[in-house]
Amino acid sequence: MSINDSNSDIRVGYAVLEDNVGPYVQQNYYSGGSHGEMGGFEDEPKVVGLIFNDVVRSYYGCEGLPGSIPAEIKKGEEYVYECRIPLTNVTNKDEVSVVAMLIDATTGEIINGAKKKNPVSAVGIIETSNGGKIDVEGRTITLREADMDAELFSVDGKKVATLKPNVALSVESGIYVAKIGSKSIKLMVK
Repeated sequence: MSINDSNSDIRVGYAVLEDNVGPYVQQNYYSGGSHGEMGGFEDEPKVVGLIFNDVVRSYYGCEGLPGSIPAEIKKGEEYVYECRIPLTNVTNKDEVSVVAMLIDATTGEIINGAKKKNPVSAVGIIETSNGGKIDVEGRTITLREADMDAELFSVDGKKVATLKPNVALSVESGIYVAKIGSKSIKLMVK
């Protein structure tokens, strides 16, 4: 932090953004130029397909997540807050960015922020019968909240490992197939 404060109410909030969303077909009333110039739309046809960037897919902690930053903060100290953010509204995980914001809950002002492009590397998530998931973070694959083991295979079908619940497995970069019960999914490790 850049200040000392013994009674702060600073909180962390997150927005999940997606790029290259669309195309969405829209009428172009500037086509032909009769309404003047509009950033090149006057040279486009009457119907255009638009691609959008920085589309907010979800938001966590609109007013900041209570308790994410301690009430007493000290200048020069680093504070860490971690959370899992579901990507249920995202259509292409390769186009995701997460914006983390420091919010002064007293004023509602965003006092700092940072954007991280493509913070995830999983191509998909396996849901087990009890809601378990397979996560990929960096070069680590972890089976979480599962009621059974999962098998991990290389793309050529060779068994690489057995994933045990809540045990992280380090792997090389590549594409893998994880199988749990009758479900399977591809995982990309960058």
